[in-house]
Amino acid sequence: MPVEFEFINLYRYYIGNIFLPSLLFVIICYTTLYFDLADFEDRIMVSLTSLLVLSTFFNQVSQTIPRTAYLKLIDVWFLALICQQFFIILSLVLVETLRLRSASVHPPPLRVSPAGGGAGAGGGSFVKGDAFVRKRNDLSSALKANRRMRFLFATSLVTLLVCFIPVCVYSLIAPVRSK
Repeated sequence: MPVEFEFINLYRYYIGNIFLPSLLFVIICYTTLYFDLADFEDRIMVSLTSLLVLSTFFNQVSQTIPRTAYLKLIDVWFLALICQQFFIILSLVLVETLRLRSASVHPPPLRVSPAGGGAGAGGGSFVKGDAFVRKRNDLSSALKANRRMRFLFATSLVTLLVCFIPVCVYSLIAPVRSK
């Protein structure tokens, strides 16, 4: 009398409890590229915290699924996301380095005017708009790099999803071969 077993993968559990939360951690890390450039401490702290939580989450998930000698699809998923976050953190450091370098190379000029005197009193007055334009020009390399990183990491995340989702769907549809 032959006995047949049919095993069903609980893919909804993995989507809701593993894939979506881990993707949200990467999105949180990515949004730090939209923070103010001068706010490096918040940018790096949010990104590092997100990376730490994702790696802890990966460790927890790895302990709950069966151990195998080969890489599983979920391992590849987490490794890709951890690498994505690591490169985002490196880009934040690069943008901060560019920002600090441009600020130190082009320090804003110091203008002194007599107390109570304007432009007609023999001294030049400090024009606020002029300072804003000068500050924006000094930070142009950091701003350009930050914009490029936004595009690069958004594109790489979409590429990861476009490559990963069909593989997951195929693994659910494909018949399991037993020897």
